Amino acid sequence: MQRRLTTALARARLTKTQLAAQAGLGRTTVQQAFRGPAVPSLETVVALCKVLLN
Repeated sequence: MQRRLTTALARARLTKTQLAAQAGLGRTTVQQAFRGPAVPSLETVVALCKVLLN
């Protein structure tokens, strides 16, 4: 999951701070989604995907 998020972030040409702002998530939440070890919540994944896949 983290590898796919990292790839999508690079393709979107965003920083994690920009991603957090656009997704309406906290910076810590976004950082944890990228680093693990816990799997992010469904709501977090959906919010990230909405930004990264547009």
